[in-house]
Amino acid sequence: TPFLTVQTFSAAFQWPVQVQGPNLLAAESDETSALAIEPFFADKLVGLAVGHSGEVVEFGVISPSTLVPRFQHESRQDTLDLDHETKRGASVCRVDLRDEEQADHGMLQAAVGLVRDPIMETVVHYVTPSSIKSISTNTLKITANQVREQAGPSSGMFSPPSKRRDARARTTAWSCFDVSSGQSQGTCVSGAVVSGDVHLGHTMVSLLSTGSMVAINLTEARQLQEMEASRENQNQATKGSSTGEALRQLQETPALTDTLDPLVQDVIKGISGMSKIVGSSTPTSEITPEVLAAAVAVKQRCEKEVLLPLLEIKENVKLRRKELEIMYSNMLSQLTMLKATVKKLTERKRQIEAKAAIVKENAITLAQRSASALECSADLQPTITQAEYDYFKHIKKLNEKLAQYEQLFKERSLKTSALLERKPLDRHNVEPNTLQNMKACLKGTDEILRDQKQKIRAIEDKVDDLNLAVGVENVSIMG
Repeated sequence: TPFLTVQTFSAAFQWPVQVQGPNLLAAESDETSALAIEPFFADKLVGLAVGHSGEVVEFGVISPSTLVPRFQHESRQDTLDLDHETKRGASVCRVDLRDEEQADHGMLQAAVGLVRDPIMETVVHYVTPSSIKSISTNTLKITANQVREQAGPSSGMFSPPSKRRDARARTTAWSCFDVSSGQSQGTCVSGAVVSGDVHLGHTMVSLLSTGSMVAINLTEARQLQEMEASRENQNQATKGSSTGEALRQLQETPALTDTLDPLVQDVIKGISGMSKIVGSSTPTSEITPEVLAAAVAVKQRCEKEVLLPLLEIKENVKLRRKELEIMYSNMLSQLTMLKATVKKLTERKRQIEAKAAIVKENAITLAQRSASALECSADLQPTITQAEYDYFKHIKKLNEKLAQYEQLFKERSLKTSALLERKPLDRHNVEPNTLQNMKACLKGTDEILRDQKQKIRAIEDKVDDLNLAVGVENVSIMG
């Protein structure tokens, strides 16, 4: 039958179930093992938070089509169609909660539990025997928006995307409770639950192995962690961190509207979902159990859906006001430091300007002294008389002539050597006229050589006399 009623029982409840999957696979390089799983808000997709050993939490999404019931009686074509529509999931975020010491020693937790926050839909709590840590992430919501945009408006699986979407992915983690602080040795966490009672507020109750219970204000723990992180960032900025780093950390601080907007939406949703409430005109004597139960239900719904988010908003505003007061005092102290720095820089500027005026005056004086020194040094340059100039010019001409004579002497010497190397002539075979001419040539050459030697000696004597007269040494005509 197409409809199931109380009076009609369908045989579909007895159909054998067909297992499908796997829908989400762990990474091949993952050395941890999954120990807990909880559903997580992912808009129109199916979100999962998987707790691993070693304080690692993995967030993944799978298609809503995986929730379609599968039975062994389905036809072959139905199996193919459903397998085609059923897409395998994907891991979108992985958070490692270990500190450096735990990561180096590879410390693992034997027992792990995940607790979903009933108030903050983007928060999940990771519970181990030694600590409780909280994680907030919007990566699954951003992934759902991207899938919705890719599906397009024509797809009937997803509704149109909302106008307000997170601009960028943001994941934060903080410690809510540590057993080592304020507890006896050997104490461990046995369990934890987040209360949704309006009178308790946003509180987690933790059960210890000793049987005692510890109440943890989750809103206060988160705000204290953000304030501590902001204080550390401000200290780093005070110690000399760059302006760009300070601006980046300031931009990463979540806006109050981002924190309060989901709570305001819950309040609006709770008020709009309730019927109009008017003053009671029913006499006390006519109150029936049904009327009382309806009034109590309205009161409980109002406390849970309206009053509890309002108290959460009040707590957030109160803590953010404290944070802003601290920020204001820090900025005021920084402004005082900046004023003192500006005053020092102004004083230094005045001193530098006075020194620059003195340097300018000294520069003018030094320029005048340099001009006078150059003018005096011009008179100290070495000079010669016209007679000395003519003398050295004459020496240069003599050197040029001597070079010509030396070249001529070398040529004659080469010719003479060539003649001496030849085979001597037989003068009996030489004609008398030729022999007489040769003797006359040799005699004339000897006379020319003797004349040239005498001229060279005379020139050298004159040069020596001139050198002695002028006082020039080591001047040689041959050089």
